[in-house]
Amino acid sequence: MSTLSASFSGAPPFFAVQITIVSYLLVGAVGIARAAVILRFGPNPAYVKSRWLTLGSIFAPCSWMFLTFGFGLYVADFSNYDATYGSLGAAMVLLTWLYFSAYVLLLGAELNCELERQTSSDTPLGESSR
Repeated sequence: MSTLSASFSGAPPFFAVQITIVSYLLVGAVGIARAAVILRFGPNPAYVKSRWLTLGSIFAPCSWMFLTFGFGLYVADFSNYDATYGSLGAAMVLLTWLYFSAYVLLLGAELNCELERQTSSDTPLGESSR
């Protein structure tokens, strides 16, 4: 984001903050759309519902953004991967971040699964509305 702010160096500081907020919202919207597509077509259910935005597809990208921010703070301030892994420190950070990102996406899918299971057990006939 520093490159984005640097391209508007002559603008007032409030404008730079607005550009940063808009870019984060854009990243969040793209993440929600991608998670919705992955969680919609990835599990390959026996039935197909036309429900795109589920709680899991909203939870996963929002959690991913917080995870990325927190992991970036941890790597920048508290860890020393170069001392442990040498020149492979950047590769270890990337692999750890990819692992956490996949875990958050699976957590969103699990949330969708449990919500669907709860819905199917709460209906009067014991079946979900398919």
